[in-house]
Amino acid sequence: MLPVAHALALLGLAQLESGDLQLSPLGRRNVEGGHALRQELFGQQLLDRVPLVAHIRHSLEQQSSGQLPEQPVLRLPTGELEAQDEPV
Repeated sequence: MLPVAHALALLGLAQLESGDLQLSPLGRRNVEGGHALRQELFGQQLLDRVPLVAHIRHSLEQQSSGQLPEQPVLRLPTGELEAQDEPV
């Protein structure tokens, strides 16, 4: 349960303090919203708060095929993202 709580906090959907999980206003909107709104909020929070996701999305948008070569993406978690001067 703790990893889920941390993920919600990372995405700005909740705050975790002293073991208590409290929904943020955005988290409450997510809970009360329909499926399409939940997808939109989740996707936007991922792009805004998880740099790796934003980098992959940006790189995909730069490719006319909408695909990325496998090798540069596999290198990203090893810390090579910071070392790259140009998008994948």
